[in-house]
Amino acid sequence: SESLAELLDAAPEDLDALRLMGATLQHLDEFEEAEEIYERLMRAAPKDKLIQSIGLSNLGHVHEALGDFGESERLYRRALSFDEKLGRLSSVASLCRSLAGLH
Repeated sequence: SESLAELLDAAPEDLDALRLMGATLQHLDEFEEAEEIYERLMRAAPKDKLIQSIGLSNLGHVHEALGDFGESERLYRRALSFDEKLGRLSSVASLCRSLAGLH
């Protein structure tokens, strides 16, 4: 995580580094920090539908882990709309499983 932080300092809008940092923080149960990184990822590429989908989906997982199921559902549904348009069928299936798990 230290070298990722250094990479982000050197290249604050590196999409791969942001995605990896968010995933690392999420894995370490550092959910608030992961949320900030995923939001930063989405701000770094506001017109990139794939990045928006990845950010929304990961934010959905973060909010689910925090017990904020309403926000998690909203984020999953927004990610789902991007993935359907992008034809990302495996991601659509994964998001549907995540949504089903909320209920």
